[in-house]
Amino acid sequence: AGKKTPAQAVEINKKNLSSLTYGIGRNFTDEVMGKKPIRAYRNEQEVVIPNPYKTEKFSKGQKNYDVDFYVTDIVTDDDAYGPEELTPLVFTDGILAGWGWKTYNEAR
Repeated sequence: AGKKTPAQAVEINKKNLSSLTYGIGRNFTDEVMGKKPIRAYRNEQEVVIPNPYKTEKFSKGQKNYDVDFYVTDIVTDDDAYGPEELTPLVFTDGILAGWGWKTYNEAR
């Protein structure tokens, strides 16, 4: 199989996004996306990318939101992952409301 670069390794997250459907529960989403860190290599050094990379919680009106940010693209091969490299998954009261920056910005 060989050692994957970070860009190759995060392709699994992009692939897993295509298996999601609106309205599924948090637990099923976690199963689809996986919660184990992604392991890759850059110049023979192991790179470990948390999966999800980061999470966020907020409330708006009567709704409670949880957001999981997954690394789906590598623009700059470093250990800092910016918005252009992340895809947010937005949950409303534990149900997947959608994913992507449009969904996230509408929720905010």
